Amino acid sequence: GERTFGKGSVQSLHDVSDRTGQAALKLTTQYYALPPVPGEERGRLVHKTQGDDDWGVNPDITVSMTPEQNQQAYELRRSADLIADWDAERNPEDRPDPMPLIEDGIDAQLETALLLLRARLLESADEDKVASN
Repeated sequence: GERTFGKGSVQSLHDVSDRTGQAALKLTTQYYALPPVPGEERGRLVHKTQGDDDWGVNPDITVSMTPEQNQQAYELRRSADLIADWDAERNPEDRPDPMPLIEDGIDAQLETALLLLRARLLESADEDKVASN
């Protein structure tokens, strides 16, 4: 894939409504950190702050996508992820099939990740076969 966006915080929503109206407070309560590198006590924060050069999670394998691929993948995921109960007009059978993300090469990052996972499974199966002989 590509380096993640850098949103590595957990926020909780607290209702602070009173008789004058509805209100809520969003409070950042935690940040995600990567495991520490050897020789360091603490891991690096994932969250991007102003002036940071290093944020997010860098992939082991970089797979770039065009803006068109990103947009197409986003739109297909968004429409496939909608919960049918939210839209009374929508028939669950009409829900878009997300498989073209992989089968049609729309999401090259997802396709590459699945290929790598399949390769690991095959490698593991081969090791098990050798160990049992």
